[in-house]
Amino acid sequence: MQNSFPTLGAAVLYLNGFHHGKHLSQLNYLSLYNPEWVMTTAQAMYDHTLIMEHDPNTYVKMLGFAIDDRYTEARNEEG
Repeated sequence: MQNSFPTLGAAVLYLNGFHHGKHLSQLNYLSLYNPEWVMTTAQAMYDHTLIMEHDPNTYVKMLGFAIDDRYTEARNEEG
């Protein structure tokens, strides 16, 4: 599977765009501790753009929940 994002920063910015900066600090943290999750999630969101057009609010809420959940998990593992 080819990744549409040439850098991790591009994936972070793409995911950040769904919430207009609300989760930027969490995404930056995750890019340090779980970069594979960030790249995979960004690619999955990109690949499903056509599906998301039918109900974008649901996918945006699900993404926000996933970011919060993964961030909390990463912070708990760190400490």
